[in-house]
Amino acid sequence: MTLCFGTTTSISDYAGHVEAIDISADKQYVALDWQVRVHFQRLASEWEHDIYHVSSMEKMRELPSFQALISLGKAVVPFAVERLKRHVLWILVLEALLGKAPFAAEGKELHEIKKAWLSWARKHGYLTSNRTNQRRNAARISSTC
Repeated sequence: MTLCFGTTTSISDYAGHVEAIDISADKQYVALDWQVRVHFQRLASEWEHDIYHVSSMEKMRELPSFQALISLGKAVVPFAVERLKRHVLWILVLEALLGKAPFAAEGKELHEIKKAWLSWARKHGYLTSNRTNQRRNAARISSTC
């Protein structure tokens, strides 16, 4: 699912988590971003809990909580990158969200793959505290609407 938003004065319901509001487009983004982040954080915590006793990465991908995370689409890439800083297994989520790793991961250790993902995220503006860059990247991802 790709999140789309523009200069309209209301936000369509995002999977039951965002109510229509009547404010400026810039504030719409903030409201949508906040609602998606809250939904993402809930699913992320659920997935991290679910994988606690799972040793197979394939089984981790099959979990309903993983599938729910992926259904949120590319707009949650910045949030997944933040989680990756704390837990290496978020590489699975990023690979699923983007279709594949943007680099050759064959034969590498998990910590090397994590490092490569973080380098990719830094290069593409996902690792920044600058809110403007995060908004620009989210808008760029959803511009395919």
